[in-house]
Amino acid sequence: MSKILGFIKKRPFYFLGGAILVILLITVIFKNGQNKGLEITVREGTIIQEVEATGKTKPAESVDLSFEKSGLVKSINVKIGNQVVAGQTLITLSNGELRAQLLEAEANLDAEGATLEEYKKSTRPEEIAIQETKVQNARVALESTKRNLIENIKNAYTEADNAIHNETDQLFSNPKTNPRLSYEAANSSLKTEIEFSRLKIETSLTVLESEVNKLTSQSDLNSQAEKTKDALETIRILLDKINLTLNNPSNLSSATAQSYKDIVSGARTSILDALSSLSASLEKFKNAESDLKLSENELLLDQAGRTPEEILSQEARVKEALAKIQNIQSQIEKTILRAPIGGTISKQETKVGEIISTNSNIVSIISENDLEIEANIPEINIGNMALSNPVSIEFDALPNEKFTGKVIQIEPGETIVNGVVNFKIVVAIDLLDPRVKSGFTSGLTIETGKKENVLILPRYAVFKKNGKYFVNQPISNNKIEETEITLGISGRDGNVEIVSGLSLGDIVLEEKK
Repeated sequence: MSKILGFIKKRPFYFLGGAILVILLITVIFKNGQNKGLEITVREGTIIQEVEATGKTKPAESVDLSFEKSGLVKSINVKIGNQVVAGQTLITLSNGELRAQLLEAEANLDAEGATLEEYKKSTRPEEIAIQETKVQNARVALESTKRNLIENIKNAYTEADNAIHNETDQLFSNPKTNPRLSYEAANSSLKTEIEFSRLKIETSLTVLESEVNKLTSQSDLNSQAEKTKDALETIRILLDKINLTLNNPSNLSSATAQSYKDIVSGARTSILDALSSLSASLEKFKNAESDLKLSENELLLDQAGRTPEEILSQEARVKEALAKIQNIQSQIEKTILRAPIGGTISKQETKVGEIISTNSNIVSIISENDLEIEANIPEINIGNMALSNPVSIEFDALPNEKFTGKVIQIEPGETIVNGVVNFKIVVAIDLLDPRVKSGFTSGLTIETGKKENVLILPRYAVFKKNGKYFVNQPISNNKIEETEITLGISGRDGNVEIVSGLSLGDIVLEEKK
């Protein structure tokens, strides 16, 4: 130390010059260090863009249930808090009448189906033989009625001929050619009608006799029977008119008048009996003809089998019967309230015997094992979000535990929260813990972008000027140059992606404030 002090005393100018030089060097170095700032190297790495939000858990599905029709509550199978599975019966209304209708409809379907099967089968030879026998029997019956009808037509003619020629003509003079009543009638006009009618009857009886004598089983018996009935009816009317004139004859004794009345009454009774027998045999004949025609048609059907049109028609009846069953089943189903989803009963507001009105909400179900998280995202961040973005989840009720999920829904319409525009998102939880309940508050960290092996810099090394981004780069002679760059995504760790303007290993300086 004494040597150094001796040197300074001997050579003071050297010491002063050296000190000045050291001070200048330190000043330059210090000044350059202040201007240059911290050097940062552009490096390659991974950058993750994230958005933070707060949400609440809610059931993925929640339904309110009601009946489509009103009715009396018959049974209740659940209460609040019960676990149910999809399709489980919850409440049933009284439906006994509908079930009775269903049984009737099912029986009708069976019958129509059996008929269809018969239609599709060919008729067996035994059935054809039976039908042929029916036809033969019908023909025999028809021939019998023909003979009976012919006999009754002939008997009717005989009765008509007897009533006129043997009975009534006793009251006339020249009855066949110029009939005149043998007594004076009080009503001359009626007397004239009687005499004219008697003359016409003579002609009709002559024609009728000719036709009756020619009758065979091949004749038109129906027409002939009708003509005979007309003739009998004409004679009956004539007898009724004659009977009227005998009530007060002007030139007959009481005994003679009574005798004439007896004659007319007997003839009239014979005519009425003949009409009754003829009408009955004619009706039997018509029925026999109809029976034969029906039997012949049935035989033709059996021989030919059912037509395609008949089968199609029967198939339509089967479908109609089936549709009726389905309609009744649908009505019955409307009396049964079933769980559309699995979950927990959160509401049940009815009791047995109560009348339920249409569309009255009486049961609610929330899905227990499928919870989602709803959160509101400010509009400034929503543009970066997309479906399937991964999400890190923390629940206030389960501190220090982390869960994962993904964004499954982004509502297109805005939601105003405290006057701020937000957009609602829904997050599905990947593996749901049984401890997580509906209504839990959750913290969400949503990964909206991730890039690997990209150029990155700390955000503080970048500054903005005139709407563009720059960094300071050192160049030779201790100078700094502003370099324009293009940014990509920003990470929550403070780093930003460098898209262009810099290369791996480039040096930039920390931006001085």
